[in-house]
Amino acid sequence: MKGVLERHFDKIQNERIDYIKLKLMEAFNDPSSLIRSTVINAMTALLAKIGFQSWPELMKFLLLNLDADHHEFLESSLECTYKILEDIKVNAENFNYQDDKYQSFVSELIPKLLFLCDPKLPTTIKTIALSSLNLFVFSMPPALSNNFGIYYDVLMLSTTDNVAEVRQKACEGFLEIVETKRYLIMSNLIKVIEKLIQLTMDNEPIVKRSAIRFWNEYLNGDDETCLELLRSYLDP
Repeated sequence: MKGVLERHFDKIQNERIDYIKLKLMEAFNDPSSLIRSTVINAMTALLAKIGFQSWPELMKFLLLNLDADHHEFLESSLECTYKILEDIKVNAENFNYQDDKYQSFVSELIPKLLFLCDPKLPTTIKTIALSSLNLFVFSMPPALSNNFGIYYDVLMLSTTDNVAEVRQKACEGFLEIVETKRYLIMSNLIKVIEKLIQLTMDNEPIVKRSAIRFWNEYLNGDDETCLELLRSYLDP
């Protein structure tokens, strides 16, 4: 399905597109994880062709699914949401972040993602939720800006998670911040530095690599204030 959509989309009639949308949504919560994964790939491929604004039913569907108690279906909805957000970021130059439908979707989505980062939830769920939140740092929609304190607390808490993948995503979140929105953590810079130094010495290679990427960005350029702050911390 994904291959057909990518190669022959221009030849598919509009009524066929509507039929494909309907059938994909019907199959989304199939008991088979393989079928759900295939559906997600087809959904994201179709959405990339028709545009975010042309499938509002999918956004409502995903938001509703994020309140589900069934962890497998919740995970599938998160995975689909993440892939949509990732595609939007990759094609940021051609996407209208001020679109009303997008802003409405995001305003409902971000609080749900913050909730799904709860340490008590399954690892896969909180990992995808945190990964999705990290994608928003680049554009910083009002829904994240207004909840940045909560997002910051989630990142800090995630640096101490027992699961390496979650600690890695926390590193990636701080990396996103220092790349594009450094001013947001300046008042808490010492605490962030302390956490990233600890993560640089983490036992898991995937965490170490992400922490090192943070330092590469943090120390990039000629910002003497940042350098002096790090020197004073390492050599008081």
